Amino acid sequence: MEEIGTNTALLIIDVQRDLFEKSTPVYRGDLLLKNINALVDRAHAAGAPVFYVQHSTKTTLIQGSRGWQLHPALKPRKTDHFIRKHHGNAFEDTPLKIELDALHVSKVVVVGLGHGRLRAGNLQRCPCPGLWRDLGGGCPQYQ
Repeated sequence: MEEIGTNTALLIIDVQRDLFEKSTPVYRGDLLLKNINALVDRAHAAGAPVFYVQHSTKTTLIQGSRGWQLHPALKPRKTDHFIRKHHGNAFEDTPLKIELDALHVSKVVVVGLGHGRLRAGNLQRCPCPGLWRDLGGGCPQYQ
């Protein structure tokens, strides 16, 4: 994986409590959370911004509910950034692009649940082509 620097942001997408409590468990969920936390530690150590993106709708992952909360294994800092989204795309109707631009971010590392699907959906509608970088060995849940 490329080195994380201040021009890189870490986006953690949809790592929310209810998504881990479904009848079909998250594949290797403990390892996924461990790897996400390791990436967060690296980002913080490098001075890179960390964004937690949470999804909600009117019927599932209702904003403010217990299930909408970030997974309890995640330990965001007060200085981290939080984006609330209501669409599959983290950029649609959110301040994400504005916040990335304000921080002079030129690339992002994306992790989260449904990583391949999320990445594809966000790439198709990303307002800043060339910004995205994949994790070196793919999704951490398979490492």
